[in-house]
Amino acid sequence: MRPAVFIDDSGTTEKSKSKYDPGNWKSWMAIIVDSELITPITTLLEDLKLRLEISEFHFTEIFSGKNEFKNFSVNERIDIFWFFAEIFNKTNFPIFVQSLTDDDIIRNRMESIRFLNFDEFDFKNNSHLALWFLLKRITQHEILSELDKPIDFFVDSGIQKPNTSKKIKILNEIAHNNQINFIDSKSSTLMQLVDFAAFSLNRHRWILMNNKKSESDLEMLAIVQHANFNTLNLIKGEEIDINETDTTNLYDKLLRLKYNENGNLSDEKLQKRKNELR
Repeated sequence: MRPAVFIDDSGTTEKSKSKYDPGNWKSWMAIIVDSELITPITTLLEDLKLRLEISEFHFTEIFSGKNEFKNFSVNERIDIFWFFAEIFNKTNFPIFVQSLTDDDIIRNRMESIRFLNFDEFDFKNNSHLALWFLLKRITQHEILSELDKPIDFFVDSGIQKPNTSKKIKILNEIAHNNQINFIDSKSSTLMQLVDFAAFSLNRHRWILMNNKKSESDLEMLAIVQHANFNTLNLIKGEEIDINETDTTNLYDKLLRLKYNENGNLSDEKLQKRKNELR
C-alpha cells in the first residue's frame, strides 16, 4: 500500500469583517497519510459510520444538522467533531493549506500568471490556480524525502468528474502514474478526514475574521486547538484571550505584517492597481 495525499477545497461566498477579505476566498487543503495508517484509520472511521448509521462524514452538514444529521442532537454532532480532533491530535498528519483571492494575485504582482495554462489548469480560475499552487508547495517540501514513492494523490471531485484523473508534470516521479485522481468523497472514508480539517480550519479563520465569541464559536476554537493541526506552511500564533481580544483587528494586523515581510504591495498601492485594472 502506498502513502496517499487527500485534497479537498473549502471556502465561503460570504464576506467577513476583515479588510483583507474581498469575498472570493478559495482554499485547498491536503493531508498526507502514511501507508501504515491507511488501513487502521479507515477501519476506525468505517466502524463509527456503521454505529451512527450514516453514509458519510460531511462536516458542513454535521455542523448545521442537515440531511443525515438532522435528527442528531447538538451534543452528538459536537462529539463527532471531537472524535476527529482526537484522530488528528494523535496522528499528527502533515497538512498543507493554499488560499487565494483576486487581491492576492495583484498584491503579489502576479497578474501575468492569469495568461498561463499548465497541465490543463486554467489560471484565470482561482480554484484551478490555488490547487496548482498547493501541489507545487507539496513537491517543494522536504516532507517528500520521508515518504516512499510513488504516492497516490486523491482530489475531491468538483472541478473534474469523479473517477477521472489528470497528468501533472510537477508530480513526475512523485505521484503514482504522475497523476491526481478525482474521487467522490463517499467512496473514500479518508477523504472525509481532509473534509474535517478543511471545514475546521476555514471555520476557525471565519471566527477570527469576524471577532465572533458565541458559545458554539468558542467550542469550535477549542476543537481546533485540541486537533493541533500539523500545518506545514502555516505559522501558529501565540495563544490569546479570545474574550478580551478584537480578533478581526489582530488578524488584519498579523496579515499585514506578513505581507510586508513578503514584499507585497501596500494597501494603498493595491487599491490604486485595482482602480487601474477596472
